[in-house]
Amino acid sequence: MSLSIHVYRTSVLLGGLLLLASGPGLAQSRVEAALQAANEQAANLRPAAADAAFRDLLDRNPDDPAVLTQYGVFKRLWGEYSEAIPMLERATELSEDQFTLYQLGLAYRFSRRYGAASSVFRRVIGLNPTNAGARQQLAFTELARGNRGQALRHLQVAERLFGDVPADWRLAQLASVYAQLGRQADAQRLFDALSRTANASHASLALGNVAVGDYEQALEHVQAAVDNPQAVPGALNTLSQLRANPFGDPALAGPVFQDALAGLGHP
Repeated sequence: MSLSIHVYRTSVLLGGLLLLASGPGLAQSRVEAALQAANEQAANLRPAAADAAFRDLLDRNPDDPAVLTQYGVFKRLWGEYSEAIPMLERATELSEDQFTLYQLGLAYRFSRRYGAASSVFRRVIGLNPTNAGARQQLAFTELARGNRGQALRHLQVAERLFGDVPADWRLAQLASVYAQLGRQADAQRLFDALSRTANASHASLALGNVAVGDYEQALEHVQAAVDNPQAVPGALNTLSQLRANPFGDPALAGPVFQDALAGLGHP
Protein backbone atom coordinates (compact mmCIF):
# COMPACT_ATOMS: atom_id res chain seq x y z
CA MET A 1 0.00 0.00 0.00
CA SER A 2 1.41 3.37 -0.90
CA LEU A 3 1.94 5.94 1.78
CA SER A 4 -0.50 8.34 0.11
CA ILE A 5 -3.32 5.73 0.11
CA HIS A 6 -2.60 4.88 3.75
CA VAL A 7 -2.75 8.54 4.73
CA TYR A 8 -6.01 8.99 2.79
CA ARG A 9 -7.65 5.99 4.44
CA THR A 10 -6.45 7.11 7.86
CA SER A 11 -7.82 10.62 7.30
CA VAL A 12 -11.17 9.21 6.19
CA LEU A 13 -11.35 7.01 9.30
CA LEU A 14 -10.44 9.87 11.62
CA GLY A 15 -12.89 12.16 9.85
CA GLY A 16 -15.63 9.59 10.29
CA LEU A 17 -14.88 9.24 13.98
CA LEU A 18 -14.93 13.01 14.45
CA LEU A 19 -18.24 13.25 12.57
CA LEU A 20 -19.67 10.45 14.71
CA ALA A 21 -18.53 12.20 17.88
CA SER A 22 -20.00 15.54 16.85
CA GLY A 23 -22.84 14.20 14.72
CA PRO A 24 -25.86 15.02 16.92
CA GLY A 25 -24.60 18.53 17.63
CA LEU A 26 -23.72 19.11 14.00
CA ALA A 27 -27.09 17.78 12.84
CA GLN A 28 -28.89 19.98 15.35
CA SER A 29 -26.99 23.07 14.26
CA ARG A 30 -28.03 22.35 10.68
CA VAL A 31 -31.66 22.01 11.75
CA GLU A 32 -31.43 25.29 13.65
CA ALA A 33 -29.94 27.04 10.62
CA ALA A 34 -32.67 25.64 8.38
CA LEU A 35 -35.35 26.74 10.85
CA GLN A 36 -33.89 30.24 10.89
CA ALA A 37 -33.95 30.35 7.09
CA ALA A 38 -37.58 29.20 6.99
CA ASN A 39 -38.57 31.79 9.58
CA GLU A 40 -36.82 34.51 7.60
CA GLN A 41 -38.90 33.58 4.56
CA ALA A 42 -42.04 33.91 6.69
CA ALA A 43 -40.89 37.20 8.20
CA ASN A 44 -40.38 38.63 4.72
CA LEU A 45 -43.94 37.62 3.77
CA ARG A 46 -42.96 34.73 1.53
CA PRO A 47 -45.23 32.15 3.16
CA ALA A 48 -45.21 29.66 0.25
CA ALA A 49 -41.42 29.44 0.34
CA ALA A 50 -41.46 29.24 4.14
CA ASP A 51 -44.04 26.46 4.06
CA ALA A 52 -41.95 24.42 1.61
CA ALA A 53 -38.86 24.85 3.80
CA PHE A 54 -40.71 23.85 6.96
CA ARG A 55 -42.30 20.86 5.21
CA ASP A 56 -38.90 19.63 4.07
CA LEU A 57 -37.56 19.99 7.61
CA LEU A 58 -40.50 18.10 9.07
CA ASP A 59 -40.15 15.28 6.52
CA ARG A 60 -36.54 14.83 7.61
CA ASN A 61 -37.11 15.44 11.33
CA PRO A 62 -40.64 14.22 12.13
CA ASP A 63 -40.07 13.94 15.88
CA ASP A 64 -38.01 17.07 16.48
CA PRO A 65 -40.01 19.22 18.94
CA ALA A 66 -38.35 22.43 17.72
CA VAL A 67 -39.34 21.71 14.11
CA LEU A 68 -42.88 20.75 15.13
CA THR A 69 -43.22 23.85 17.31
CA GLN A 70 -41.91 26.36 14.82
CA TYR A 71 -43.81 24.88 11.89
CA GLY A 72 -46.93 24.85 14.08
CA VAL A 73 -46.40 28.50 14.95
CA PHE A 74 -46.02 29.33 11.26
CA LYS A 75 -49.28 27.53 10.44
CA ARG A 76 -51.06 29.35 13.26
CA LEU A 77 -49.82 32.74 12.09
CA TRP A 78 -51.40 32.10 8.70
CA GLY A 79 -54.63 30.80 10.15
CA GLU A 80 -54.18 27.11 9.31
CA TYR A 81 -55.20 25.88 12.74
CA SER A 82 -56.20 22.36 11.69
CA GLU A 83 -52.55 21.77 10.74
CA ALA A 84 -50.98 23.87 13.49
CA ILE A 85 -52.68 22.22 16.45
CA PRO A 86 -51.67 18.57 15.80
CA MET A 87 -48.05 19.63 15.35
CA LEU A 88 -48.04 21.66 18.54
CA GLU A 89 -49.82 18.90 20.45
CA ARG A 90 -47.19 16.42 19.29
CA ALA A 91 -44.41 18.84 20.24
CA THR A 92 -45.77 19.15 23.79
CA GLU A 93 -45.82 15.35 24.07
CA LEU A 94 -42.13 15.30 23.17
CA SER A 95 -41.07 18.32 25.22
CA GLU A 96 -43.44 20.02 27.64
CA ASP A 97 -41.64 23.34 27.96
CA GLN A 98 -43.30 26.69 28.59
CA PHE A 99 -42.76 28.06 25.10
CA THR A 100 -44.28 25.07 23.31
CA LEU A 101 -47.25 24.96 25.68
CA TYR A 102 -47.78 28.69 25.24
CA GLN A 103 -47.81 28.33 21.46
CA LEU A 104 -50.32 25.48 21.70
CA GLY A 105 -52.51 27.71 23.87
CA LEU A 106 -52.35 30.45 21.25
CA ALA A 107 -53.35 28.02 18.51
CA TYR A 108 -56.36 26.92 20.57
CA ARG A 109 -57.22 30.55 21.32
CA PHE A 110 -57.01 31.70 17.72
CA SER A 111 -59.13 28.75 16.59
CA ARG A 112 -61.66 29.73 19.28
CA ARG A 113 -61.23 26.57 21.31
CA TYR A 114 -61.28 28.67 24.44
CA GLY A 115 -61.74 25.89 26.99
CA ALA A 116 -58.67 24.06 25.70
CA ALA A 117 -56.72 27.34 25.55
CA SER A 118 -57.62 28.17 29.15
CA SER A 119 -56.44 24.76 30.31
CA VAL A 120 -53.10 25.10 28.53
CA PHE A 121 -52.40 28.62 29.79
CA ARG A 122 -53.16 27.45 33.32
CA ARG A 123 -50.58 24.70 32.83
CA VAL A 124 -48.03 27.32 31.77
CA ILE A 125 -48.81 29.39 34.86
CA GLY A 126 -48.46 26.25 36.96
CA LEU A 127 -44.92 25.85 35.60
CA ASN A 128 -44.18 29.56 36.05
CA PRO A 129 -46.62 31.71 38.07
CA THR A 130 -44.81 34.88 36.93
CA ASN A 131 -45.35 34.21 33.22
CA ALA A 132 -47.08 37.48 32.35
CA GLY A 133 -47.85 36.47 28.77
CA ALA A 134 -49.76 33.38 29.89
CA ARG A 135 -51.70 35.51 32.38
CA GLN A 136 -52.66 37.92 29.63
CA GLN A 137 -53.71 35.11 27.31
CA LEU A 138 -55.72 33.51 30.10
CA ALA A 139 -57.50 36.83 30.58
CA PHE A 140 -58.33 36.84 26.87
CA THR A 141 -59.68 33.29 26.90
CA GLU A 142 -61.71 33.76 30.08
CA LEU A 143 -63.26 36.89 28.61
CA ALA A 144 -64.18 34.96 25.48
CA ARG A 145 -65.78 32.32 27.71
CA GLY A 146 -67.84 34.98 29.48
CA ASN A 147 -65.87 34.90 32.75
CA ARG A 148 -65.38 38.65 32.96
CA GLY A 149 -64.34 38.78 36.62
CA GLN A 150 -61.62 36.17 36.09
CA ALA A 151 -60.53 37.91 32.92
CA LEU A 152 -60.09 41.24 34.67
CA ARG A 153 -58.20 39.69 37.58
CA HIS A 154 -55.72 37.88 35.32
CA LEU A 155 -55.33 40.93 33.09
CA GLN A 156 -54.44 43.16 36.03
CA VAL A 157 -51.94 40.57 37.30
CA ALA A 158 -50.40 40.39 33.83
CA GLU A 159 -50.04 44.15 33.63
CA ARG A 160 -48.26 44.23 37.00
CA LEU A 161 -45.93 41.41 35.94
CA PHE A 162 -45.02 43.17 32.70
CA GLY A 163 -43.68 46.08 34.73
CA ASP A 164 -43.39 49.75 33.88
CA VAL A 165 -42.21 49.44 30.28
CA PRO A 166 -43.96 46.61 28.42
CA ALA A 167 -43.15 46.04 24.76
CA ASP A 168 -45.30 47.98 22.32
CA TRP A 169 -47.23 44.89 21.23
CA ARG A 170 -47.94 43.98 24.85
CA LEU A 171 -49.39 47.45 25.45
CA ALA A 172 -51.61 47.02 22.39
CA GLN A 173 -52.82 43.59 23.50
CA LEU A 174 -53.53 44.77 27.04
CA ALA A 175 -55.47 47.75 25.67
CA SER A 176 -57.44 45.42 23.41
CA VAL A 177 -58.63 43.19 26.25
CA TYR A 178 -59.42 46.14 28.53
CA ALA A 179 -61.52 47.59 25.72
CA GLN A 180 -63.44 44.33 25.34
CA LEU A 181 -64.07 44.40 29.09
CA GLY A 182 -65.61 47.85 28.68
CA ARG A 183 -62.82 49.53 30.64
CA GLN A 184 -62.21 52.25 28.08
CA ALA A 185 -60.21 54.47 30.42
CA ASP A 186 -57.67 51.67 30.91
CA ALA A 187 -57.59 51.01 27.18
CA GLN A 188 -56.93 54.70 26.52
CA ARG A 189 -54.26 54.82 29.23
CA LEU A 190 -52.36 51.96 27.62
CA PHE A 191 -52.87 53.36 24.14
CA ASP A 192 -51.37 56.67 25.29
CA ALA A 193 -48.35 54.76 26.64
CA LEU A 194 -48.10 52.93 23.32
CA SER A 195 -48.20 56.23 21.42
CA ARG A 196 -45.24 57.47 23.47
CA THR A 197 -43.20 54.33 22.80
CA ALA A 198 -40.25 54.94 20.51
CA ASN A 199 -40.27 52.82 17.36
CA ALA A 200 -43.64 51.23 18.07
CA SER A 201 -44.53 48.90 15.20
CA HIS A 202 -47.33 49.74 12.80
CA ALA A 203 -49.02 46.46 13.75
CA SER A 204 -49.08 47.41 17.45
CA LEU A 205 -50.40 50.86 16.64
CA ALA A 206 -53.10 49.28 14.47
CA LEU A 207 -54.30 47.05 17.30
CA GLY A 208 -54.08 49.94 19.76
CA ASN A 209 -56.19 52.17 17.52
CA VAL A 210 -58.78 49.41 17.22
CA ALA A 211 -58.89 49.27 21.03
CA VAL A 212 -59.76 52.98 21.23
CA GLY A 213 -62.10 52.86 18.26
CA ASP A 214 -60.05 54.78 15.69
CA TYR A 215 -60.45 52.47 12.71
CA GLU A 216 -59.21 54.96 10.14
CA GLN A 217 -55.82 55.21 11.83
CA ALA A 218 -55.83 51.46 12.45
CA LEU A 219 -56.26 50.77 8.74
CA GLU A 220 -53.40 53.09 7.82
CA HIS A 221 -51.10 51.26 10.23
CA VAL A 222 -52.19 47.85 8.93
CA GLN A 223 -51.38 48.90 5.38
CA ALA A 224 -48.01 50.32 6.45
CA ALA A 225 -47.14 47.10 8.29
CA VAL A 226 -48.05 44.85 5.36
CA ASP A 227 -46.34 47.10 2.81
CA ASN A 228 -43.02 46.97 4.66
CA PRO A 229 -42.12 43.33 5.31
CA GLN A 230 -38.87 44.25 7.06
CA ALA A 231 -40.91 45.88 9.81
CA VAL A 232 -43.21 42.88 10.18
CA PRO A 233 -41.14 40.09 11.83
CA GLY A 234 -41.88 41.11 15.40
CA ALA A 235 -45.44 42.03 14.53
CA LEU A 236 -46.74 39.00 12.65
CA ASN A 237 -48.50 37.72 15.75
CA THR A 238 -50.37 41.03 16.13
CA LEU A 239 -51.28 41.13 12.45
CA SER A 240 -52.51 37.54 12.60
CA GLN A 241 -54.67 38.48 15.59
CA LEU A 242 -56.22 41.32 13.62
CA ARG A 243 -56.89 39.00 10.69
CA ALA A 244 -58.32 36.25 12.92
CA ASN A 245 -60.60 38.84 14.59
CA PRO A 246 -61.30 36.63 17.63
CA PHE A 247 -63.78 39.03 19.24
CA GLY A 248 -65.82 39.31 16.03
CA ASP A 249 -65.30 43.04 15.49
CA PRO A 250 -67.56 43.96 12.51
CA ALA A 251 -65.09 46.51 11.18
CA LEU A 252 -62.20 44.03 11.15
CA ALA A 253 -64.43 41.46 9.50
CA GLY A 254 -65.31 43.88 6.71
CA PRO A 255 -63.71 43.83 3.26
CA VAL A 256 -61.57 46.93 3.78
CA PHE A 257 -59.52 45.43 6.63
CA GLN A 258 -59.57 41.90 5.25
CA ASP A 259 -58.31 43.13 1.87
CA ALA A 260 -55.46 44.98 3.58
CA LEU A 261 -54.55 41.96 5.71
CA ALA A 262 -54.67 39.72 2.64
CA GLY A 263 -51.28 41.26 1.84
CA LEU A 264 -49.80 38.81 4.35
CA GLY A 265 -50.29 36.16 1.66
CA HIS A 266 -50.97 32.44 2.03
CA PRO A 267 -48.76 29.35 2.14
